[in-house]
Amino acid sequence: MRESRRMIRHGDRQERELNALNIKLRDLAEQLDYKARHDALTGEFNRGAIIELATQILARSPLSLVVLDIDLFKRINDEYGHPVGDEVIIELVRRIRAVLPTEAQIGRVGGEAFTVLLARYDIDSALLLAHAMRRA
Repeated sequence: MRESRRMIRHGDRQERELNALNIKLRDLAEQLDYKARHDALTGEFNRGAIIELATQILARSPLSLVVLDIDLFKRINDEYGHPVGDEVIIELVRRIRAVLPTEAQIGRVGGEAFTVLLARYDIDSALLLAHAMRRA
């Protein structure tokens, strides 16, 4: 009887350990998926993820796409260094995000190039938002 109880406690302990390891494994898989789909600097979608998302949206609804980049960005990096260039990119995304509706998606598709997805936006509405992004 004593041996049976010891075996049950041992089995319970192993089950708890396995459950804890499964939770850690699930968390690591979620982190890996996030890192595979998001830009490390801005936290926005990366090129592959934004293209995949655009394809999914187009399969079910109209889509307006705004493509933008930072004029003369190379000069910023050359004159002030890459850390300052990174801060400029972060601030650009913050300002763009501030004028966009919550359902809009941003993707960093190159060094200083971005794509904004506007599902179910007609060209006139997308153009208004593009002007607001430029002003911001």
